[in-house]
Amino acid sequence: MYLFSLLVVLICALAYTTKASRSPPPVIAIVSHPLNATHEYIATSYIKNLEMSGARVLRVPYEGADDLNWVKDNTNGLFLMGGSAHLTDGVRELFDAVREIDKYPIWGTCLGFEWIHQMISGDDSIIDAKLDAENYSIPLNLTTVGESSRLLNSGEGKEWSVDVKSMVQNYPITLNNHMHGVYTKDFEANSNLVDFFDVISTNVDRNGISFISTVESKDPEDMIYATQWHPEKNTFEYGAQAKVDGDFMQEDIDHGEVGRRVSFEMGNFFVKQIGNEGRYDGTRMLALEESEGRVEGDTSFEERLVFKI
Repeated sequence: MYLFSLLVVLICALAYTTKASRSPPPVIAIVSHPLNATHEYIATSYIKNLEMSGARVLRVPYEGADDLNWVKDNTNGLFLMGGSAHLTDGVRELFDAVREIDKYPIWGTCLGFEWIHQMISGDDSIIDAKLDAENYSIPLNLTTVGESSRLLNSGEGKEWSVDVKSMVQNYPITLNNHMHGVYTKDFEANSNLVDFFDVISTNVDRNGISFISTVESKDPEDMIYATQWHPEKNTFEYGAQAKVDGDFMQEDIDHGEVGRRVSFEMGNFFVKQIGNEGRYDGTRMLALEESEGRVEGDTSFEERLVFKI
């Protein structure tokens, strides 16, 4: 009887292993940003946060993909990262193209959040540049809609779920690092934004100006999510923020258990939105293969992958 039971366990384990090994990982497209005249970059913290949730990353050049159809056929989601760059026509074309795909989630962080608001609003001036919210870790002020949002309730009812809502409301763990943003009053005055997004949270900067900090598409089928704050930094960024009296001041990032759990839950939520298996055909290099190497970042990112253009 013991041998029979052991045999059953081994067969089941083999079947599971075989099935798992045949499931290709999803591939997320990330738009790289200009570094200098010859290179572009992706901050490695974004790549690590997605890989931690089981995805791989494909770079899309800043000026746009040379073959949009290939990107559509070989990726499972689009991630627009933070940084400092203008919204290009190539990014607009990519955004419009992938929105046609069923079960294809889109995420924007910081600058990516701002780009998404520019594209959905139809008004590039929706972004204001007068916020005092750099190096600023705060709790989220959840809206009534935010309390029941998909983003903050995806784990409820599961044994391994964490209370993300409680964490982001009660702990100063969401790092903001921006002067630009969407004023709450400007959001509310733009019918395109009001009709498309549910506002999950707002916050105020150091001067008391209210800005939008987290949104998700009203229609679950649109699958667009964006944070003005940086979930990836709690786990993967430890860099210096600025020189103060000759010494480097560390960024105000919470690296405790609560911050790291929220970091993981945000990346995991995004990857879980993907409705199909990876479909990458292997004919082009993924970001880690294409990169010419890693370089130290500046005050925004500790480390970057660089790509020749």
